[in-house]
Amino acid sequence: MVLVTSFEGIVMPPPLMPSSPTNLTASSTTSEALSQSLYKSIPHSALPHVKSRAKNITLHPTRPWMTYLLDNNISTDTTRNLELQQQIVVQDYTSGNVEFQLSIPNLCVLLYNIDRSSSAYSTKLIAALNSLGMLHRVEFYDSSALCAKGMIYDESNEPNSQADNAPYQKTSAAEFSYLILQFASRLVILNLMQGSTLSAHRNKAIVAQITKSSLQGTIPSSMMVPLSPSLLLVGCAEGSLKVYDWKSEQVLSTGHPPSSKNDPILQLLSANQYNSRHLSHKQVLRAISVSKKSTAYLWEIVLSKNGGNDMLDVSIGAPIYRMDGMLTMPKDLSSLLSPGIRSPPSGAPTMAMGTGSGSSSNTASLSMYSANDFLWWDHVLLDFDAHRNLFFWFVPTGFKNSSRPSLLVWDLSLPASSKKKKSVVSKQDPYIVVFPSIDAPVTLVAGWTHPAFPNQCLLCALVNQMGDLFLQVVNLEDCKTGKSCKAYTWSSASLTNLIQKELDTMTSPLVRAYSIFTHRRLNTSALCVGTNLGIIQVDVSHERGGAISVGACPCAHYLSPSIYGTDWGKAVITVNESRVLWEPLDVEGKNPHGKIDVLTHDKYKQSQVIYQSQPAIELLPEIQKRSVRLPPRFLPSPNGKFLCLFWVDEQWYEILHVSTSLRRGNSFAPAVASGTNILDFCWVGDEDVFALLHPPLEHYKGNSSLTASSQSEGTISVGSSAVKNFRKNFNMGRHKQSDRNIFDSEPASFKKNGIRNNKFVPRVELKRLIGVTANASELGSIAAATARSIGEISLRAGNLHPPTALFGGPNLCVISKDPTKNNDKEDGHSNDVAHFYTLKPGAEELTAQNFVHTGPTLFIDCPEFCEWDDTGTLCALVVQGFVTIYRSKDEEFVMLGNMLLGAPSERQVTVIDLKFIHGTLYCTTRTTVQCIFFGGLDDETGICNLDSFILASAEGPTMFYSNSGLDPLTSPLTLNHPTILGYQSGSLLVSTINGIFAISLDHPLLRLGVLLGAGHTARAERWLEAISPDQHEGLTEFLCRRGAAESAVNHCIGLSLETLIDLCLRYGFIDRLVQLVEEYGVVGIRQVDYGRGISVGILGPQEHGHSLLVCVAALLLGNGRIEIVDQMVFECLNLGPEAQSEAMILTSLLMAVHPTEARKLLQAVVRDTTSTNDEEYPLLPLVRDYIL
Repeated sequence: MVLVTSFEGIVMPPPLMPSSPTNLTASSTTSEALSQSLYKSIPHSALPHVKSRAKNITLHPTRPWMTYLLDNNISTDTTRNLELQQQIVVQDYTSGNVEFQLSIPNLCVLLYNIDRSSSAYSTKLIAALNSLGMLHRVEFYDSSALCAKGMIYDESNEPNSQADNAPYQKTSAAEFSYLILQFASRLVILNLMQGSTLSAHRNKAIVAQITKSSLQGTIPSSMMVPLSPSLLLVGCAEGSLKVYDWKSEQVLSTGHPPSSKNDPILQLLSANQYNSRHLSHKQVLRAISVSKKSTAYLWEIVLSKNGGNDMLDVSIGAPIYRMDGMLTMPKDLSSLLSPGIRSPPSGAPTMAMGTGSGSSSNTASLSMYSANDFLWWDHVLLDFDAHRNLFFWFVPTGFKNSSRPSLLVWDLSLPASSKKKKSVVSKQDPYIVVFPSIDAPVTLVAGWTHPAFPNQCLLCALVNQMGDLFLQVVNLEDCKTGKSCKAYTWSSASLTNLIQKELDTMTSPLVRAYSIFTHRRLNTSALCVGTNLGIIQVDVSHERGGAISVGACPCAHYLSPSIYGTDWGKAVITVNESRVLWEPLDVEGKNPHGKIDVLTHDKYKQSQVIYQSQPAIELLPEIQKRSVRLPPRFLPSPNGKFLCLFWVDEQWYEILHVSTSLRRGNSFAPAVASGTNILDFCWVGDEDVFALLHPPLEHYKGNSSLTASSQSEGTISVGSSAVKNFRKNFNMGRHKQSDRNIFDSEPASFKKNGIRNNKFVPRVELKRLIGVTANASELGSIAAATARSIGEISLRAGNLHPPTALFGGPNLCVISKDPTKNNDKEDGHSNDVAHFYTLKPGAEELTAQNFVHTGPTLFIDCPEFCEWDDTGTLCALVVQGFVTIYRSKDEEFVMLGNMLLGAPSERQVTVIDLKFIHGTLYCTTRTTVQCIFFGGLDDETGICNLDSFILASAEGPTMFYSNSGLDPLTSPLTLNHPTILGYQSGSLLVSTINGIFAISLDHPLLRLGVLLGAGHTARAERWLEAISPDQHEGLTEFLCRRGAAESAVNHCIGLSLETLIDLCLRYGFIDRLVQLVEEYGVVGIRQVDYGRGISVGILGPQEHGHSLLVCVAALLLGNGRIEIVDQMVFECLNLGPEAQSEAMILTSLLMAVHPTEARKLLQAVVRDTTSTNDEEYPLLPLVRDYIL
């Protein structure tokens, strides 16, 4: 597989905080400054002198924040240095900004009310530090973090407030952002919204403390797990679990394990799966406890209503599972403790252990032990995979005299072992994963859900002290309970080489790693490594065929992006290793929301193997025998008859005939075409034509075989050496163009003259599937179609701009990058070129020679996606997170608009998928799904109204809010690299790494946009009744932007008369305007502006023009409605002098179209006038005395 490991940046620790802390912002370190710093470091065998180290690193589950304990290696001989030794930091790892910073001594000042001006300040501070003890862990505590962990994030704490996983729920929770600190015998909750100033009141900065007195005389010995905005689950030193309400300061429930007492609980982990469903009458929350005797239990905490009152019942049930692990520390641990370091109290356990996405707290400073000691590492010993319901227990080298690291894995979805006694908890045996021996000790991230690997694959990222990364892979299906299975190395990279290459230094930087972690919800393709240089961020990306790496492989999932309607029912096509499966979906009712399971209870509808794929024949035998095969990209043909399986890592494609695949009892293989050494694949047009991007012919010579591993740009990967050499030369990755040679094997004469031979550049070939006249299954021995080459396309750019990516649709889009020029765009122009090719109009034969260049040549950054709608009119291009919409009509290519995709908090947007469905564009990023509605497509001016709504996001409920009650709220779903499938029962189905999810589209505004985009206006108008009349004004604006103003005028009963008339005037709804005049009359229309013709603009009220009544009459006369205007004149006369001016203006307008009747009306207007009227209107006596 072609994996590109790229350097993303270094999060530098903030500067030392002064004794009077304030909110600080760390200035971003530029590459040049960092390069100079790294250049000065001289490699040597000894460890460098480290001034500070980030420990207890924990990532926020929904925001780009990390928190850690910054341990500064300075002497504590003075009070000032003592205050600066340890600091709690909350930092944005994308911008480097410090959101919160507070030193441990200053926290003691707040906790113990120490007077800084007192003469005994130093003595009291040291005593307070010894009483507080060590800081073991730090965790985030807010509504979005609760939602991400499957807890209750509603302030009311009522189970039915989040009943049945309602997709669009408004949380009543007040905004809060806390930080939980676990000390030796005390838990502290800090308010992050108060900043880090000591001027804040103590009760505002410190929200709560949980001590021995709070828990009925027991010491809190573990990190607490928040269950709701007020409920906490705490493990105690005597072995019990307690649910504590910190707002009312009382214990609500207590649970005891069946083991012996005095077994302190050292760690607690949330064990809720992502997107887990809750019942309306109760909520069941799960947690895992780990005791000092290496025993883990899975618990259930039930929250329910107590009868008819509003009290909440909380109960801790008996443990479900028992899991035995290994927590024995090295025997020489005590010798590593220095007298200068505070030790835990004698009654508290001395275990240092990390969980989750953070790392452990060490009991010694960095300079007091060597790299081979256990305390060098910040291990993540315990972790829970909420995607797959897996519990991990890491056993590093040295535990129980083990010579190599291993991993214990429990699948919590499996049934537990049968109980021999009712009082005995069921015990589950783990899978044991043994890693190959590595020269140096390592730490790891267990169960990394990388988007390029299948769900049944267990991927672990290991790092040693020298900064060498290793990806270890094992297939969970090959693991047998109680027996060990060996992982193997998939690829590796060196942090030293990555940094040196990125910063272009002459000397290798000195990198020493001590921790590794990843984000399990936001960017699952990135790794963070704690080192002596800071927290290094790297991205392990899967290339998209011949396209430039975009952070993850689009559609690299095991689910098909198309749903095929067959006689077998609602189902999808999936891939498990080499087996192509048909799997029925368990979809019940309308508007499903959440995860969709595969149907298993129906014996007539079960998963069926419809095709067995074989690895590419050019792979080495040892590669073909691997237990893990990466899934392909699903590329269905436009007419739905064929499905292409493009195995990106193998450069191998297979095309299946769908109806043959799904036919029961079919004995003939459904594959109709296949090929190898393919860089990219796409479908073109609707006549079963597909395009292939081949590497240069010259690269086939001597490179036909595949090597088991080859080192390229600091990364060891598996794949075709020919393809990798091609990508290296053509800058296939995040590397600078200037650092690459164009072609190593190209003759110098071609380089000198600027001419390239065809054999040195890639080529684009077109093939067509020719179907048989009879059904393939009836013939029995003939494939449903045969692939025939129709030639190679003559590219407009010739050999100057070699093609690097293909995008299909009604037209073929060929992306080219110019490798001869620097792509820094100093002149403001991009060197990337996009050309469109289509079949020549009137061509009698479908050949590649008849495909000609069409439309403009786009000089833009290399697009990540190019998608067309069903009509071939709209084209969407994605470049650097922006989607741009073009309209192709009559050989014109007009830009209609663009929009930034992703959630508002995403600073680096990576688009995963893009798809038009019946006039609506759906886009997905790493963690979000959003829709874009169009309007004004028929406008010749090229103005298109775009409206975007984020349907689902992994960032939780607090990150999104609606400006009005009309807009749909974002559904908090954890979606790992989603791709669009289609509609099903009123919902949008998306495919993720961890299964299929449905996003409900039952919100009225979404239904309106979808139906109007599909052209179903009559069906859309029925949904107008579902919206409250008091929101019709905002609804009208939405409908007008969708081109449905007529529906708003005729069916929105909550619109004011002014809005109705305004819409009729703007859009020319004459019949509706006549109805309004007849219904409200002149009296009602004049009440809008009282005949003054005053309008309100950006500069305030403005008097200009005529009254609203006159404007209405003018429009009606222009459309031949003379009778209604005559009626309006008579009504003005009946109103008397106050409407006499409008009556005169209307009669003057009638003179142009109906002079006879208008003269009579004019006489009636001026007949009975007083002297007051003559003074106000001087023309009246003139008309009365001389004209009439």
